Amino acid sequence: MAPKETANYFGGFLVSQGELSQEDLDKALKHKEEANRRIGAHAVERGLLAEEQVERIIAEQKNRDKPFGAIALDWGLLTQGQLDQLLFAQTVYSTHLGEVLMDLGILSPARFEALLTEYKRIRDQAEEHVAQSLDRQEDKQVFRAVIGSLENAFVRFADQGLKVLSLAEDMEPTLFRVRVDVRMEIGAAEALTCSHFLPQDFALALAGGFTGKEPERCRKECLLRVEEFFLIMERYLASALEEMGHEVRDSEVRVTKLEPMPDMAGKTCRMLHAVTNAGGFGLQIKKTRSGK
Repeated sequence: MAPKETANYFGGFLVSQGELSQEDLDKALKHKEEANRRIGAHAVERGLLAEEQVERIIAEQKNRDKPFGAIALDWGLLTQGQLDQLLFAQTVYSTHLGEVLMDLGILSPARFEALLTEYKRIRDQAEEHVAQSLDRQEDKQVFRAVIGSLENAFVRFADQGLKVLSLAEDMEPTLFRVRVDVRMEIGAAEALTCSHFLPQDFALALAGGFTGKEPERCRKECLLRVEEFFLIMERYLASALEEMGHEVRDSEVRVTKLEPMPDMAGKTCRMLHAVTNAGGFGLQIKKTRSGK
């Protein structure tokens, strides 16, 4: 089996290197999607859901535009633990892009391995840069927990191994269209607020699960889907903070649509610019006394 890689973004790397055309990539991704088993099939195989229940959930998805697992949780058909097991099985047993490219004869095994090695080298360099940037932050352990929680949520929400590739200070606020605050009461009297500032294209891509859906198809449910993502991120962050010895007493996620700020054109504000392999967003992390 070929090593696991992030399909959309490893594929983008191959296109940028001239190794395959966008048409070839689209063809390979379609084959990959058709080959991968849906989470409902894994649930039936393990006796967690009946086929009739799977069909009802799929029908409901067309009306609500929510992930299969989220609906199963809403209806009480699966526990969070069962859903996590199914998502893990879907990841482990899924067909990856490299396998499809080799099966279609687009890349030879040797060429695929060479390109994947180069892709990982570039990713490793980026991760080292992020680590160095985090070391310069005042509360680097909390920053690491936030970045790790975001990356885990990308996998859980969209089955995409997005990574934060770089962190730089200052951004132009005119870019932002959605703000998401994840606020947690920690310890006896502290509050941690992680503010995420999303450009419109990143918010729409996130709402579509980074699947390449047409932006207009995601626009109606954009804020709801973004909130779903950050609720997942919130759970990962709470767990990470508790492992660090912080008691998380309460938490909330607040999503706000931002209006354009033309008077700020060309100006920058103090925050981290977090760049992933699907786009960038602004990030501010603040600790205050609880109640403020």
